[in-house]
Amino acid sequence: GESTGQPAAARSLWDVTSGTPRPLPQMSVSGYSPDGKILAAFESDFAGETSRVDLIDVETAAVSRSFRMSKPANHRIYHLDFSPNGNSLLGLLGVPDGAVDWRLGLWDFATGRALATLDQDRYQEGVFSPGGEILANANFQRKGPAKIYLFDTRERKLRHAIMLDEHGYAYRPVFSPDGKWIAIGTQRYVEGMRTIDPDCPQARIHLIDVSTGIIRETLVAPCGPISLAFHPSGTMLASSGYGFVHLWNLKDPPIGDGIGN
Repeated sequence: GESTGQPAAARSLWDVTSGTPRPLPQMSVSGYSPDGKILAAFESDFAGETSRVDLIDVETAAVSRSFRMSKPANHRIYHLDFSPNGNSLLGLLGVPDGAVDWRLGLWDFATGRALATLDQDRYQEGVFSPGGEILANANFQRKGPAKIYLFDTRERKLRHAIMLDEHGYAYRPVFSPDGKWIAIGTQRYVEGMRTIDPDCPQARIHLIDVSTGIIRETLVAPCGPISLAFHPSGTMLASSGYGFVHLWNLKDPPIGDGIGN
């Protein structure tokens, strides 16, 4: 249709069995609870110090509960995720001022009370370990060191800050199914570089021991954005590539700090 300005958005919850859609509140819809019964939607602005969260019953598509979630002044919530145990909510916060000031927030699910605000660096969305006790997130900046941070969600403190590359940026990390390993890709940045350029520096995939924060192995991968996934057994890692999927054999655990493939 025709519109003046940006078209209005509509959000629906679809029943995949019947193909029937049900309308949702006109809010930013985020993730499902671990049991799949609740869908979180939120409304955030820069003016107030709280944001409203609606908890939607998936069975009825109706709002079952709403609460206000505290946040730093002048910040807006861009994304929410449930922790694996469903007890807390993780949010990506930002202040768009040309170069967005990203940080992460952790809230108690039952009360909306802020548990922690993590602002050591420019962040991507955080990733919980399978048990939810560790929160991993990496910075994403072209001109600066690539780092990954491991936070203890129970004690709410930084456990490890790990340098990955002095001149690169990091992609989204993934945990192994048992939560003992993290795999994360980095790409060295060169001025004017485009990641679709076949002559750009090769990417790296780092395998990190979660308990110690030590990089045990660094794999050399083709140039380009790196998306990673562990096999459910934890013995294989898949990485993306332009026209390819690369499979890395992890049956024998890495034991050193060298570079291999």
